[in-house]
Amino acid sequence: MTLTRKLETLTVRCDACPTVYRHTYGEADFLTMMGDIQREGWKPKKLAGVWHHTCPDCARSREGRLL
Repeated sequence: MTLTRKLETLTVRCDACPTVYRHTYGEADFLTMMGDIQREGWKPKKLAGVWHHTCPDCARSREGRLL
C-alpha cells in the first residue's frame, strides 16, 4: 500500500505510476479518504496481505479500457 503519513496527514500514491491523489486528509479521516478515492475511480486491492492502490488511468489500462 502506498499510503503516506506525514505530519498527521495522509496521502495516497498509485502503485503502478507516480500519480498522487490530489487531496490530503487528517489521520482521523481515513474512511472518508478511502470513500473519496474510490468514488473518483481509484482501485484499492489486497494482494498477499498487502494493500495496493491504482489510479483511475492505470486501472482502466489494466482492464483493457481506454475510456
